[in-house]
Amino acid sequence: MENPNGITEPPVRLPVTASTLFARLTFDGHTLSITRRLWPLPWHRTRRIPLRDVMAVEGWTRDKNPGVDGKTFHYRRVRRYQGGEQFSRNIRIRRPRSALADRFLRFQEVVNEAVVDHARSIIDARGPGAPTGPAHWDAEFQARIAHGLRTPYPYADDEARFKNHTLLPGSALVKSGSYVLHQLRLRDNALLEWHRFLHGPPAAPPPPTRP
Repeated sequence: MENPNGITEPPVRLPVTASTLFARLTFDGHTLSITRRLWPLPWHRTRRIPLRDVMAVEGWTRDKNPGVDGKTFHYRRVRRYQGGEQFSRNIRIRRPRSALADRFLRFQEVVNEAVVDHARSIIDARGPGAPTGPAHWDAEFQARIAHGLRTPYPYADDEARFKNHTLLPGSALVKSGSYVLHQLRLRDNALLEWHRFLHGPPAAPPPPTRP
């Protein structure tokens, strides 16, 4: 695939992995596995999350003792869907500017693209004109998610309209998965609502209009 800057991106080679001393994450295109590396027993050592239940991989920080002597802890968080609710697992990244952190960022991008690809396939299978989210979402938000699902680089295609939602200085390089999941995280509970919508039955088609 060629991105808007004219650079051809190599295909992703699966499985992709990222690991710390305490945890190893693996994604093979169908399942995300989290292995506790120092867990001494063979059972409960690895949790396997099917792609349909992976909600997102995201980065976040937490400040401890803010101030002169404070520290900032950097994490990658795996969100998963189970029984209509969301659960998360945090992986601490000790050196945010390192090859290890870069591998986790690449892992995050690959998984999030796969999550949105899977969601797109569910919505496409529901037929032309199927909604992209719950019925109570407003039309503008539905359109924003639909725009992200339609194109590999949403900002490049409609940068003027979405200029107030820029994530990074190189906004044209923000991919569909990152864009859609970021928009969902900007709205309270939207990520969970979206996965409930994807896991639920298709919405009934609107009644035909009378002439």
